[in-house]
Amino acid sequence: MSHSAKGLTLIELVTALAIVSIITTLVIYNFASQSPHRQLKEATQTLISQFQLARQKAITEGKTVTLFFDAGTNQYTGVLGQQTLPHHIVFDNAIDQNKPSHGIDFDDNKVVFQPNGTVQPMGSIYLKNSRNEAVKVVLNITGRITQEWWNGRKWEKK
Repeated sequence: MSHSAKGLTLIELVTALAIVSIITTLVIYNFASQSPHRQLKEATQTLISQFQLARQKAITEGKTVTLFFDAGTNQYTGVLGQQTLPHHIVFDNAIDQNKPSHGIDFDDNKVVFQPNGTVQPMGSIYLKNSRNEAVKVVLNITGRITQEWWNGRKWEKK
């Protein structure tokens, strides 16, 4: 006599659940490990956007626009109001020994965009995440913005 089985045995069900659990754990771990890197990229883009917006506002309105930075609270105030860096991100410069260690390389921790689009003073902002990845956002005198990422040995322009 032949019996055809319809359905899953308990062993098959437990095996399938174990495989799904392992895959889910790997996906969650991979996502969580990428979170500090993603937050650093997003914080960098937000800061660059603030610089671009402040420069555009200074040119459009014909008046100076100032951004203020506070390394102690990991906050800055710009055109869109006060911004706080994400949880894993800080103003920090542990790499360029000839620059301020708190990560803000502007006189009086502020940058002023002039009505002609230039910047007083030029300088850099250093951001670092909890995995010690670092980015330097450089603002030159003409208002041009560049970003450089630390590769473990040197800064690379992106």
